[in-house]
Amino acid sequence: MTFRLKQLTIENFRSIRGRATVDLDAPIVLIHGPNGVGKTSLLSAIELGLTGDVGALSRGENGFLQHLVHKGSPHGRGSVDLTVIRRRGEAHTSLQLSAAGIQGRGLLDGEESEFFSNRCYLAQSTLGRLFEIYQNQDARRSDTALTRFVKDLLRLDSLEALIDGLHAVGHVNRLRLPAPQFWMARSDLPTLERDAVTSEAETRTLEAELRTLEIDIRTLSGDVLAADRPIEPELLATQLSSRRQVDDRDLTDLERRRREIEVIGRQIADYAATDAGAKREAAEQALAVARSASLAWAADGGRQLETVIQMIQSAHAEIPPIGKGANAAHAAALASLTTEIARVEGAIARDAANEQTLTAVEEDIVAGQARIAEIDHELAGLAETNQDLASALASLAPHVHGDDCPVCGRDYGEVSEQPLAARLSANIAELTHTAGRLEALSRDRSAGAAAVAAALRQADEIRARRMTSEALTTVKRDLVQLAEWRNELTALADAARSGEVVRSALSLAERDLAHLNSQDTLLSGHRQQLAEHAAALLLAAPAIQDAADAVVAHLLEEILRRVGVITARQERLRRAEDMVRRISSRRAALESACTAAKTRRQRVETVSAAKKEADRKIDVAKDLVDKARKLRTNIVSRAFNTDLNTVWRELFIRLAPDEVFVPRFKLPDSSGGPIEAELETIYRAGGLGGDPRAMLSAGNLNTAALTLFLALHLSVPPTLPLLIIDDPVQSMDEVHIAQFAALLRTLKSADRQVVIAVHERALFDYLTLELSPAYNGDQLITIELTRVPGGESKPVWDLKSFKIDQAIAA
Repeated sequence: MTFRLKQLTIENFRSIRGRATVDLDAPIVLIHGPNGVGKTSLLSAIELGLTGDVGALSRGENGFLQHLVHKGSPHGRGSVDLTVIRRRGEAHTSLQLSAAGIQGRGLLDGEESEFFSNRCYLAQSTLGRLFEIYQNQDARRSDTALTRFVKDLLRLDSLEALIDGLHAVGHVNRLRLPAPQFWMARSDLPTLERDAVTSEAETRTLEAELRTLEIDIRTLSGDVLAADRPIEPELLATQLSSRRQVDDRDLTDLERRRREIEVIGRQIADYAATDAGAKREAAEQALAVARSASLAWAADGGRQLETVIQMIQSAHAEIPPIGKGANAAHAAALASLTTEIARVEGAIARDAANEQTLTAVEEDIVAGQARIAEIDHELAGLAETNQDLASALASLAPHVHGDDCPVCGRDYGEVSEQPLAARLSANIAELTHTAGRLEALSRDRSAGAAAVAAALRQADEIRARRMTSEALTTVKRDLVQLAEWRNELTALADAARSGEVVRSALSLAERDLAHLNSQDTLLSGHRQQLAEHAAALLLAAPAIQDAADAVVAHLLEEILRRVGVITARQERLRRAEDMVRRISSRRAALESACTAAKTRRQRVETVSAAKKEADRKIDVAKDLVDKARKLRTNIVSRAFNTDLNTVWRELFIRLAPDEVFVPRFKLPDSSGGPIEAELETIYRAGGLGGDPRAMLSAGNLNTAALTLFLALHLSVPPTLPLLIIDDPVQSMDEVHIAQFAALLRTLKSADRQVVIAVHERALFDYLTLELSPAYNGDQLITIELTRVPGGESKPVWDLKSFKIDQAIAA
């Protein structure tokens, strides 16, 4: 056998709670269990392991995936592990289940999986609705499930595909979508011809425009493009751009020279409008007066101010020297002295305040120490007092009855006229008062000692902050020196302002004279520069007698003329560059138009030839469709009568020998339409009946459905030699069951593995007996499903082998 189930392990799958493992490696496997214990779940687990889906459940409910895991699963998960034996060895799969879906793949590929679902597994829910499922037509398709089975059985897929594929050749309108090129060849050929003519006309227009552009660009390019040189757009564009860059540099140079010459002209005009000699004499006299005033100030107020500033700088280096400005140096020195005087006076004032505070603290220390000494003296006088003695005497008071001492027994009246009880009370009161005074003095001494200690710490802190006598003397002397310097600076304020005025006047006179000197030098330099500009412009050098302003005007006129020439040439070059781009664009468009015209003309020729060839092929296809339909009719007639109907009839009569109506496939009436597998019945005595669902009883209809499934399974090569049926004996009597058991023995001998699930215990025992191993090597597996007290499903399986009957052997 090329395929056999070997072992199945289920955990928390549908109605099976917990983990269950069963062995399936036998030709026949019988499964038994009461309702709800998990027979169908076990078969569904086999389907899931093989196909990766549960098709029998998916037909009944869209959301069946949410209910595959047992509700009592502790983690909301389940699993199915299946092992099979194939020709090349064992194969195993493990699928994990959750509310989100199924993780894992089945052992069968698409074709084998579909064969198993349609031909090998008959679920209990499917058996009662088999005719309805087989003959229920999907509105979106033209055939039923039974029709698809029959086509697969008869291998009509190729013929059906041929007939369906050639359906469009029956009428030309059907070829619009499947054969758009033929439709274009038939209806769009005139449009293609017009497009080809239009493309050819566009090509001629572009050629004429291109010739005009080439003539114009030769005129605009000038000497850049030689008359006999062909036009190469990329090279010509580069050359035009290079020429424009040269012109840009020339324009930039001319503009720079124009600005420089204009500046020289303005300077020459300014110099010509002034009286240079008179200005020079006035400037020299002003400079002499300013220098004299500066020397006079330096010998008088300047010397005094500099002396004071230098003394102050010895202590304050940040003060600027007088050479950078007398007024600024005076103001900086005065501000620095004012700040330093305020700082020193503050330090002296803080030291005086600390001295006053220290005196007061020292007086508090002396008073506190005197109070402590007084308390110590008083405490020494009270040292004999004892509070314990007062307590002891108080405890004796209740025992005094008269003048006899309770301690020594002596009569106290002998030494004093005062009664003993009164004397005892007086002594107790005196001792108690003295003890209270001693406690109060101790508290006062502790408080006084703490206050004296705090005062001593404060005195130490103040002494640490105070300046020493030497430091205080130095600070006071510094304060006197600073005050004297401030007084001197205040007296020299007018001198500082006068020095600033003298210095400003001297600087102005020096600057005016230097400007006049530079103008004389510039005039001779300007004529030299004008000669250099003329040489750079390739003009004759100006003569000595030529006026400078006339030379400037001549050079500016020549520059303006050259700028006009270059600007006009640049405009022509820009137009030429634009024309180069247009030529490139038109050449590309012409090339594209030529290609399009050639392509469209070739397309017209190709489509015309293709239309002729298509007409020929349509005639051939029509003839092929007619022959295919005739062949299909012959195959269907032969197969329905000799294959399907024969197998189904034998199976049905074997299970229901007393039924007078036998179901069969209805032979198609014509070969023109599609193949539709329809069912009917025939009367054994002769004649036709109606649909099996109308002619058969409930029990025999169930038998007809079962035998139809078996007929479809047996009528094709066993792609999967596996047959799984869930409770197939519904509504069967004893005769049907006996015949079904004989049929199972036949299937076992046909090299197929059979898995049957039944509900009734008696039927299970009967089938176990009937299907017992009949020869050495034959095996049978029985599986009984029960539930343990905890609710978990427990499969009890048994492997039965052939045993010799000892009674017959004897």
